[in-house]
Amino acid sequence: MITLNFSLITLGFYLFYYTSKRLRFARLNRLQNWAAQNVSMAKLVGALLLLAAVVLSCVHLGVAVGCFFFVVTLMTVASLEVLLLPLNLLQWPYVLPLTLFVFLIETFL
Repeated sequence: MITLNFSLITLGFYLFYYTSKRLRFARLNRLQNWAAQNVSMAKLVGALLLLAAVVLSCVHLGVAVGCFFFVVTLMTVASLEVLLLPLNLLQWPYVLPLTLFVFLIETFL
């Protein structure tokens, strides 16, 4: 559940990040291109993903701890994405297998 919550927060902030008007695009993948072309829909989807993450964390961890976990995770994800995305150090072919591996470890251990 923590990995799913972390993934929802990451994807939600990612969509908000790529709808920024100040962002300079070096090269775009399909998701980045869609977010840049459909700004209002990308912001809506990003907000729904973040809302789903808040609800999931509050249900799983309780209201107070869930809200605190969401805020701390959002701050962590936001700072990592702002630092690492412009340097192309955070790429989906590397992040997706790592996320699946952590999810499997979380599920079966």
